[in-house]
Amino acid sequence: MTVQLMADRETVLGTSKVDPRYRITLVQPIPKLLKVNVGDLVVFVRDERGNIILRVSNITTVGSGRRKR
Repeated sequence: MTVQLMADRETVLGTSKVDPRYRITLVQPIPKLLKVNVGDLVVFVRDERGNIILRVSNITTVGSGRRKR
């Protein structure tokens, strides 16, 4: 599904619903366009206009953020 929004010249490439754990699924063609693979880290970046941008990170490992007990 591709929808052209004429006012802003944006193209909707797909939709994804947020699940109860606030996760989303990357639907095609997004993984292909981003060249993302299973296990890759994606980052959400806010630009100067306040838009949120999804990018594949060049960081290969990240801690889980959880403390060991």
